[in-house]
Amino acid sequence: MNCDEFGDGLENDCVINREKDPVNSKIFGVNRRSNFSRKEKGNDARLNGKNSKYQKKNNNDNKNGYVSSMFKNNPEVKLPVAILNKQVDIQANNKNKNSLFSTSTYKDLPDLHAHMVANLEQTLGVTKLTTVQSQTIPVLQSGKDAMVQSETGSGKTFAYAVPLIESLHKIRPKLSRTDGLRALIILPTRELALQTYENFIKLLKPYTWLVPGMFTGGEKRKSEKARMRKGITILIGTPGRLLDHAQNTKSISFKSLQWLIIDEADRMLDLGYEKDITSLLQYYVLAPPKLRLVTLSGVLLQKLQKGQTSSKTLVFMATQDMVDFYTELLTTVLTCLTMFKLHGNMTQVERMEVFKSFKAANHGVLFCTDVASRGLDLPLVDRIIQYNAPITPTDYVHRVGRTARVGQKGEATLFLTPHEAMFIAKLQDHSIVASELKMDKCLTSILTMEFEGEHVKTAEMAANILQSRFETAVLEQDRLHELGCNAFKSWVRSYASYPKSSREVFNFKDCHLGHYAKSFAIRDAPRIIGGIGKPKKDPRMKNQRKIPKADSGALFKKRKSDKAISASEFDSGMKAKKRKMN
Repeated sequence: MNCDEFGDGLENDCVINREKDPVNSKIFGVNRRSNFSRKEKGNDARLNGKNSKYQKKNNNDNKNGYVSSMFKNNPEVKLPVAILNKQVDIQANNKNKNSLFSTSTYKDLPDLHAHMVANLEQTLGVTKLTTVQSQTIPVLQSGKDAMVQSETGSGKTFAYAVPLIESLHKIRPKLSRTDGLRALIILPTRELALQTYENFIKLLKPYTWLVPGMFTGGEKRKSEKARMRKGITILIGTPGRLLDHAQNTKSISFKSLQWLIIDEADRMLDLGYEKDITSLLQYYVLAPPKLRLVTLSGVLLQKLQKGQTSSKTLVFMATQDMVDFYTELLTTVLTCLTMFKLHGNMTQVERMEVFKSFKAANHGVLFCTDVASRGLDLPLVDRIIQYNAPITPTDYVHRVGRTARVGQKGEATLFLTPHEAMFIAKLQDHSIVASELKMDKCLTSILTMEFEGEHVKTAEMAANILQSRFETAVLEQDRLHELGCNAFKSWVRSYASYPKSSREVFNFKDCHLGHYAKSFAIRDAPRIIGGIGKPKKDPRMKNQRKIPKADSGALFKKRKSDKAISASEFDSGMKAKKRKMN
């Protein structure tokens, strides 16, 4: 990482336009760079007008306004190859094609009920297991998740249908249709959905208390809603229709769901259902530390850009000080949004008052910590933002569970820096799949803001101006500056205290404190904020006399000649005489 001599994460080629950014041009007290930076030394030919190229650049800066280093010297925003190639590796391991049928039969499966075996043989004329069935059924019966890849016509439907039905019909007391939805099967087309539905009708012949249903959009939604109110145990459908019901049908509930089957997943992506599917998954944003604050602002403004004025967002922060600071900062700058805060240092009365206000509001953003949000039911929250990544995938699931109740539209966005990208692999290991939300797309939402007197053409220009507004607010308001410094120090302590087991992803040594300070809109060097980080030599102090450190005694200094002396309480104190050897 590159950093200037002051360690504040601001590169020395940053040109300051005094007319557009008067705060950054103040000397000493507020920003000391302008007085001591290498760019302003008297012997610098570029500032003395001897370099025409630099003058041309400076003229362009005057036209364009504030020129920032936010988009320079950032770590590469790219996922590790290991994550991107995970699916390729799975396919490579399955290159060898097996024969269609195995040597086993359904009778050979130890946990298969006799009624199922008899029904397969008498109704469907099936006795032998295909290769994919012999490998898949035992795995699913054991309760594990599975990804199955096999050619068309190899018996994949029965591979998941048989263990699914077996697990449901063994539940005691017996399930009834009013017990809620227990299995959801998604297919790409109506034809495949109908074919699968007919297969389930045949397989469920011995188990009449298990009710299948099919939603494919071929009939009125009203009749489908009526069937859902009566009760369906196993629901089969296409993505578009299922998503429609999930967003608009109150009677559909997934709280008792035990099975999720996505059949022909590759075909669904080819047919353009990717958007419908990802609207039910999660998102992550890879943003360099210097761009985290403006990226968060862009994500918060996305709903307004889409005209959704009734949106409610929950933003998780690592510490209470961060909750206090970001609530105050964003309230000051992003006046189009209503901010709330909730953390453990607030009294119970204050917490409940905030909860009631947030619940009654049409829209709002609630900043909170993990501890503060536990035990509170937060309805109508349609988006979760994890500004600070959780330590484990378990914590991630716990946070995401606070979004809109299943049956309503909801989404979750996880913020990661490039050196934290391996956390995506940790989520994949727990069968959690998240889609990338491009940082550039988030920054585009900033263009919806009003920039008086500024001619803003690009998202990068808008981000620069917004960051300048944040930093100006922190510099001009003493309280906000104090809150920001406390928040930064609390984040450093929090990040540095992560357990060793998580340091493969969250390693404090990988953090550029100067860049992270910019995400708190602080222009001070980290060591000035609170003595954080390894001190560097300051060129301003090179001519000052060094003050020798006072001798602190044996506690801090030990002479080589010093030897450990042990004495007994019964010792006379006299020196022992040396014995002469005979």
